Amino acid sequence: MNAIRHLTWFNRLFLVVMVGGAVWCLAVGIWWWTALLLVGVAYLAVAYRQALRGGGTDRSRVNAVQPFDERESAASTWAFNVTGQVAVLALMALFVAQTAMQGGQPDTIVVLLLLLVAGTWGVAIQVATRRA
Repeated sequence: MNAIRHLTWFNRLFLVVMVGGAVWCLAVGIWWWTALLLVGVAYLAVAYRQALRGGGTDRSRVNAVQPFDERESAASTWAFNVTGQVAVLALMALFVAQTAMQGGQPDTIVVLLLLLVAGTWGVAIQVATRRA
C-alpha cells in the first residue's frame, strides 16, 4: 500500500477507473472485458512497481507516467500536451461530423466529453499562466 502513495495522481485515478470498470463489467456480466481490464491492471502494477524503483528504461517510466527525474518529467509533460491537443481535435471533429450528419443533434456524450475536455483545458491554461 505504501507504493500507492508514491504514484502520480494520474496513475491513481487511472487505476481507479480500470478497477472500477472491471467491477462494473463483472456486475453486468461482461466477463471478457472484466478479464481484459484486470490483465491491464496487473500489467500496470508491474510497470508502476518497476518505475517507482527506477527500473526499466526511461521510455517505460515515461510510458507508465511515473517519471524518475526531471528529464523524464519533461518528456511526460510534452507527451500529455500532444495527447491533449489530439484529443481536443478528435472530439471537435467528432462533434462537427455528428452535428452535420445527425441534423444538428450530436450525441449527448460527445457534447459532454467536449465540454469536459475544453473546460479542463481552460482551467489548465489559467493554472499554468499563474505559475509562469
